[in-house]
Amino acid sequence: MGVIRSVLAPLVLMCLSAAPGCAGGLNNELSLSAESLQQRQLQTRKFETRDEGRLLTAAVGLVQDLGFSIDNTQPRLGLIVGSKERSTSSSALVKLGLGSENRQRIRICVVTHPVPGACALRVTFQRVVMDPTGVVLSQEFIDDPKVYEEFFAKMSKAVFLEAQQI
Repeated sequence: MGVIRSVLAPLVLMCLSAAPGCAGGLNNELSLSAESLQQRQLQTRKFETRDEGRLLTAAVGLVQDLGFSIDNTQPRLGLIVGSKERSTSSSALVKLGLGSENRQRIRICVVTHPVPGACALRVTFQRVVMDPTGVVLSQEFIDDPKVYEEFFAKMSKAVFLEAQQI
């Protein structure tokens, strides 16, 4: 028992003495940058409906229409996750020995939540590049504004069609 105390006591003191140093930096780590807020604005739109279920149904249909397979849905949480795989190079380049047979997986994540008088929808796209054996070579969020503008233009149409039950 004395040995355990003699080992644990210094460890506990070290942890407690390090804690005040971490606490000051925590506030800075949790604050969002201006760039992060801009990204969130690009990725989020408000829809004039209180029916989150219909918004999710329209989103699932659009995600599938865009060629994504639905990997997971959690309607109670307002969550849809999908993905699709593509080759990263044209087959002609691979045949000439100038390209590689890497694959890329494009992921989409849609999250909805109620806001006063409406529902907000946030979408993010991620690209994961893998070698032929499945080893991840790179990952990145897609932040091209055109991708989000096109998605939300199509989403607006999908919401309209869902509301009309077409």
